[in-house]
Amino acid sequence: MADNFDEKIVGQAELSESASDSTEEKTFDKDEFKRIKREERNAAYALADAELEKIRTNPDELSKYLDTQANLPRYAVTNALLITAQLPGAKKLKSFADWRAQNVSVKRGSRAITVLDGAEYVRGDGTTAIGFTAKRVFDVSQTTDRAPAAPSKVDDPRAEIAALAGAVPYAVVATDTPPAPDTLALYDNKTQTINCMRSSDTAELFRQLTREAAHAELATTVTAYGREEQAFAADCAAYMLCRRYGATPPPVPQVPAQLDAKALKSDLSRAAVAVRTTNERVYEYARSQAKSKTTSEIDVAV
Repeated sequence: MADNFDEKIVGQAELSESASDSTEEKTFDKDEFKRIKREERNAAYALADAELEKIRTNPDELSKYLDTQANLPRYAVTNALLITAQLPGAKKLKSFADWRAQNVSVKRGSRAITVLDGAEYVRGDGTTAIGFTAKRVFDVSQTTDRAPAAPSKVDDPRAEIAALAGAVPYAVVATDTPPAPDTLALYDNKTQTINCMRSSDTAELFRQLTREAAHAELATTVTAYGREEQAFAADCAAYMLCRRYGATPPPVPQVPAQLDAKALKSDLSRAAVAVRTTNERVYEYARSQAKSKTTSEIDVAV
């Protein structure tokens, strides 16, 4: 199966080699090229595994990872691990060629960041699969482009609470009493409802609401939902959502001692998916609200 994928990238390399210089005859060693690509791929996986092991034992490393994944929510966990290991806090990644196509220069001496780039290929039995090759990219901080501004602090947490409550596909019910002792928001899996107590501490309410929204998302990804089992992933997701929206995040959660590397990666992956899904919903909600406001303004003007 790997050979089929390697043959695909060999073919792409041959086309690139041919297009780059048609006047000189060049030799292209397919076997050597495949060997190099396999070594690059294996090195990337080894680096991601090493970073994952650091996260298991070092809270500071988990903080770096969560900040990086929050900046780059569309990146899968393996690539987020790779980026954390090489340039934690990266915000916007492109290849050298893609930056150049935008008339942006990569600063001299910048060290490329290795990520894994997926591509579909056909196996020997005719079925399709996704294979990965190592790809070199550069962060916006390594270029002459202006880095995107850091998220501003939330000026009105009430607006953020309303946006998050309006975006999620489950009921968010306001109450006058706490849903549990010392708790402002709590997800009830039986009714698929988030109960939120009205509170003047809107910053804390927002933090708790992001956590409970994560619990609600995580409940859809497991056969049998258990709050305690999903607590670490939900806390990670809440931290990342707060980072994305410029709110003060909750403390970085502790990695449960019983999690091995495989289980930790699974939790981080599900947390990242919860953040990505919630972020997309909030974006669509905000866009629909803006569209409705514009339509209303036009109606009033007419």
